[in-house]
Amino acid sequence: MRSSSPPVLLIHQGALGDLLLSLPALYSLRRHYEDRPWTMVGNPAGLTLLHRSGYAREVLSRHSSRWADLYRESPVLPDPLRRFLEIFEMAYVFAPRPPEPFFGNLDRALPGRARWIPSFPDPVVGLSVPQVQRECLARWKIPWKQPEILLFPDDRDRRGGMARLNRIGLPDFSEAPLTALHP
Repeated sequence: MRSSSPPVLLIHQGALGDLLLSLPALYSLRRHYEDRPWTMVGNPAGLTLLHRSGYAREVLSRHSSRWADLYRESPVLPDPLRRFLEIFEMAYVFAPRPPEPFFGNLDRALPGRARWIPSFPDPVVGLSVPQVQRECLARWKIPWKQPEILLFPDDRDRRGGMARLNRIGLPDFSEAPLTALHP
């Protein structure tokens, strides 16, 4: 996707289950910023599900040393990290709570352009993760889009999935619809 619009940065700090629960919010953000390229930062094993699915132009590991300075108590970020962050129109951080000092440093690098989205619900309130995230997006006037399908596997993904099913001894499902559950 080529775009002259500034990119959007999305940082997801959770594991695969948290990422899957956040897919409706990610999809809504993706539709809201449809004309923007996206860079996603998180656990590479989970983000590979989204890379070729139209969610991100680029996927970066959150374990890279590039991000280390955001975790330090420091009023000034190194120039290479600051210059990298400045290209983004917005940054969204999915985490149980605003990770300090990470979020504070990100907010200083992108004044008014860093937003926190809860990846865990408040147990006292009793809302699901998608409900909490939907309320967050509504506060920012970002419309909620609920697609029927949240992952969009391509042929390569399908072939890999079928090969894995065959390796564990399941029959060929290539002609039948297949649903995956992640408890």
